[in-house]
Amino acid sequence: MAGRSCAAGYADRAVERAQDAGAELLEGPLTTDWGTQAAYLRGPGNLVVDVCRDA
Repeated sequence: MAGRSCAAGYADRAVERAQDAGAELLEGPLTTDWGTQAAYLRGPGNLVVDVCRDA
């Protein structure tokens, strides 16, 4: 089941930690049209993760 969870204030640090652990940054961090900030990363097994922060 796919889902989305936004943790206010943690997106930038989560992206840094994921990259330090070997994740590939695909896009972002960016601000979406609806005001959240998001980044997309690829991890083990080609799993793509959307890390976001509510604006």
